[in-house]
Amino acid sequence: MARYLDPTVDLTFKRVFGEHPDLLISFLNSLLPLEPGRMIETIEYLPAGLPPDAKAGKNTTVEVLCKDNFQRKFIVEMQIWWSIEFRKRFLYDACEAYIRQSGKANIYMKPYPLYSLSILYASFDNKTDDFYHHYQIANIDSENENTLSGIELVFVELNKFKPEKMPTVIEQRKVRDLAILWLRFLSELGEDMNKLPEDMQKNEYIAKAAQLCEVGEYTPEELLQYENIKEILEFHEDLRN
Repeated sequence: MARYLDPTVDLTFKRVFGEHPDLLISFLNSLLPLEPGRMIETIEYLPAGLPPDAKAGKNTTVEVLCKDNFQRKFIVEMQIWWSIEFRKRFLYDACEAYIRQSGKANIYMKPYPLYSLSILYASFDNKTDDFYHHYQIANIDSENENTLSGIELVFVELNKFKPEKMPTVIEQRKVRDLAILWLRFLSELGEDMNKLPEDMQKNEYIAKAAQLCEVGEYTPEELLQYENIKEILEFHEDLRN
């Protein structure tokens, strides 16, 4: 039997990032374009909506919603496939989460910034080899790149991930090595790996996340759920091919 489960499946992704704030903080701090001196220190989990419906084959997306010590909100998603429908829902969810902060009683209160991070196993932009895509609301006619603060969207394509293609924003924040380890964790860990690479073992966050993906951490019922999800994903992948 394999030692590790795939961390991109909703069962394991939620276990790692939806139940362990220290791992989510490390993950977000390494991958998001946060301002200098504004790194995430604490996380509070928020309700993220209805769980995926495995019977309907809708478990291609898993979402974690949280806010930090600066009251910024973060949406973290693992998306197996990219589609026009996902793009529409992704934008809708980000805008809704941003607006919802004010509430009816404080409709004129300025909402806190919202960051949406989507990890993709499919190609998002086939026109470039870049795997990291950062979007803001910007004035397209402005030479000085004026932007409207509030919502920032980040897409990471795991199937195109290469350490040498790490974006400038991560290089400048000096979190390159940790960002690489997290993306390698998502890309490489799985049923074909029986021993965690030494550099992953040495990092306390990655080592803990890998332990949470070990087969022995799950009940027989959870392992059956995991296998059912994998079968659905493989079935839909066959249909797409």
